[in-house]
Formats: sequence, structure tokens, C-alpha cells
Amino acid sequence: MARRCEICNKGVVAGVQYSHSHRQSKRTWAPNIKKVKAIVKGTPKTVHVCTRCLRSEKFKELYKKSLAKMQFNNCIFILHKNKG
Repeated sequence: MARRCEICNKGVVAGVQYSHSHRQSKRTWAPNIKKVKAIVKGTPKTVHVCTRCLRSEKFKELYKKSLAKMQFNNCIFILHKNKG
């Protein structure tokens, strides 16, 4: 699965983890990415989106609008979340 959100471009971040004795080890933090079926520019497509973007007001407003009105060419409409 892609490790980058296609909406906000959030991706994996690298850093250093410190133990109690201050020993260091490198590690990464990955965003919570979900696969979502969406209508992008009038065509259905699977999009990788982070959960923060899924909860955002922009997505909620787009989801409430009717999917029959697809004259918004640059908007993303969520059809449903993939299970799994």
C-alpha cells in the first residue's frame, strides 16, 4: 500500500528513538493510510487517504452532496471505504 496521502501528501517520517539509558535507535513513523473508493474528475478510482483527511470537513461536505451532480471536475467524492 502507498505510504503517502494523495490529498495532503503526508508520508513516512524518520527519527531517533531514545531508551531510558539514552541509547539511540533509528525508527520511522507512518501515517494511518486507508484505501477509499472515490470519484475523481468524473471517474471512479481507488485513492490512498490518511484518516485525518477522511475526517476533515472538506470530505464531509463533499460526501453530503449528491453524487448525481458531477459537474465538479476537480472535487473528490467518496463512494465507500474498502473493508480490510
